[in-house]
Amino acid sequence: DFYQYNSVYVPYCTGDVHSGTVKKPTEEQWGLYFTGHTNLVTIVEELVSKYGMGDAEELILTGSSAGGLGTFLHTNAFFDAFPNTRVTALPQAGWFLPLPAYDPSVAPCGGMLKLMESLYKLAHSYLPPDCVSANPDTPHVCFSANYTYPHIKAPLFVFEMQYDINQLYEEDSVPLKVFNSTTCDYIGHFGDEMRGTLQAVVNNKRDGLFNPGCFGHGVSWNG
Repeated sequence: DFYQYNSVYVPYCTGDVHSGTVKKPTEEQWGLYFTGHTNLVTIVEELVSKYGMGDAEELILTGSSAGGLGTFLHTNAFFDAFPNTRVTALPQAGWFLPLPAYDPSVAPCGGMLKLMESLYKLAHSYLPPDCVSANPDTPHVCFSANYTYPHIKAPLFVFEMQYDINQLYEEDSVPLKVFNSTTCDYIGHFGDEMRGTLQAVVNNKRDGLFNPGCFGHGVSWNG
């Protein structure tokens, strides 16, 4: 169905998770630029002004991993910016769970929730305003799609592994080569939380979900 569509690929990882607005880095950012949100806005503005994207009949916003998270963060902005266009979204591998880490002593920032909080401060992140308004004391939770999802206006098709290997290994520090009762219990709990939070998508007749019971992190964009 999509063979006649125009496509724009933004290979930008991740600046950070496509949310950053830091244009002039300081020592706080170690001199690094975090301009993921700013870059995306600039690209869209150019597509509208030079390539006629404002006249599109349909737009599909999609991304994987950091791009999947960025898709959740920006779907409403696309929906509002193109009121005469059918806007839909396909976030892949972007449903990050704010769970305590398996081993906080080695996990980034001690766990996903702390990582989200640190990232929000570091990258001066853009987060969906509706979600931020609903969580004024903890806006960083809006990096997690189970907080952002209830506020999304456009139809979605969510693709997420039940046992996201990136989250388990990279973010939660599960030693995946060491299988014992402790690691298996943690992985089982992770799967329960993933299925439980994604139930909101199942219950929403507007949206769709593919949630295979596999270890993985998205699929290749190149087949």
